[in-house]
Amino acid sequence: HLFNRLRLKRTGERFIFNSLLHLLFHFFLNHILIFRFFFILLIGVGMYILNHYTTLIVDDYNYSFSLGHRTTGIMDILQNQYNHYLAWGGRVVVHTIAQFFLMFDKVVFDIANTLAYLAMVLVVYFHMVGKFKFYPFLLLFINLLFFLCMPAFGQVFLWVVGACNYLWGPFLVFLYLVPYRLQYSKATPVIANKLLSVIFGLLGVIAGWTNENLGLTLAFVILVFMYLYWREHKKIYLWCVCSLIGSAIGAVALILAPGNFVRMGVGHFEIHVFKNILNITKLFLQTKFMLLPSCIFLSLLIFCKKDTDYKLLSVYVLGMLASMYAMAGAPYFADRAKLGTLVFAVIACGNLYTHLEFSSLKLRKLFAVLVILMIGVTYSEYKIARSDIKDYKLRNDAKVEHVLKEKANGNMDIVVEPNYPKTRYAAPYGLEDISKDVKHWTNTGFARYYGVKTVRVE
Repeated sequence: HLFNRLRLKRTGERFIFNSLLHLLFHFFLNHILIFRFFFILLIGVGMYILNHYTTLIVDDYNYSFSLGHRTTGIMDILQNQYNHYLAWGGRVVVHTIAQFFLMFDKVVFDIANTLAYLAMVLVVYFHMVGKFKFYPFLLLFINLLFFLCMPAFGQVFLWVVGACNYLWGPFLVFLYLVPYRLQYSKATPVIANKLLSVIFGLLGVIAGWTNENLGLTLAFVILVFMYLYWREHKKIYLWCVCSLIGSAIGAVALILAPGNFVRMGVGHFEIHVFKNILNITKLFLQTKFMLLPSCIFLSLLIFCKKDTDYKLLSVYVLGMLASMYAMAGAPYFADRAKLGTLVFAVIACGNLYTHLEFSSLKLRKLFAVLVILMIGVTYSEYKIARSDIKDYKLRNDAKVEHVLKEKANGNMDIVVEPNYPKTRYAAPYGLEDISKDVKHWTNTGFARYYGVKTVRVE
């Protein structure tokens, strides 16, 4: 009798739960715009929390200064970047963005960087789909692969200087390629006005001047798109020609910056092209980078429809390969420079997804299971990331409080505790921290930022 009562109670609870799920499903189905907004808002809130808990680190302290003093305006930034271009490196576009945000309270960057991440996700989504059809699975898929496959997640998506280099830079490149994705399905030019074509070409200088491998890749992908336009419509559009010239100028200005050669001379960098090609090829087997997207891509190829547009797909596959092997001419392929390659791979996978034959009941069931697994994995990884980033912030806040207290007591030579994160989700992971050497650049930058003479660890 007791068993039957409990069974009836569980059955009733299950009925109520299923009814609520049914109502919720139909509410979102009938209010799809609300569902889209809710979904994107959830992603944004999650990323803002991670940004909020991320502190200033390493280069952030040094880039807060221009010409020997704290940056106070745009002219300071421009003069500093001119000197930077001649003496250190060519990334004046992304470093200008970084120095701009470092003039303000970090909450400004937290909000802006969250919006940049959301914009990147939406731009990647548009390259996948090419129209405004809503695939919730793809939005979840993009975020999951960013979490699982970006080797230096915190450095790319959360660190002020790092995000401006390796998130904002790729975002500008893929945003710049949006008109090319639009043009692919049209016979008439998306930019017909000659003046607008020239202006778009000038914007290409900025897009090509972001990151070394993506600057070259941008020009290459533009050429591939132009070839497809010619093959399909027998037309060469003026705006594409202006864009190609502009992006090539930006890439050349970035790579041939005098500061690059000065820095290579100081650091005695050696470039081994053949060895680099082998190491880059091995990245397809790297679990925290290309292995998962490659396996997903090959699996999706099996289930694609016969009318899949492989010409468009080839643009992103070639872009992925170009962004990887362009780094064969660099001293090394840093983990934080791999977002562009990952984005090309994610777009290729998402594009195949839009060509799947979902009339198969087995395939629909398979993707329903995959969605549940993806939600679980994403939530689990996010909890790990949030915990590690928050713990690092608590230790960093204690360190800063100790420095300011010692400074107030007149002690200008301060010893602090070392602080290292545990996972790649935290921005400082894999970067140099304050060392025992008071003259080390991380020590001097931190000391100057907080107005003390020296700082070191035991």
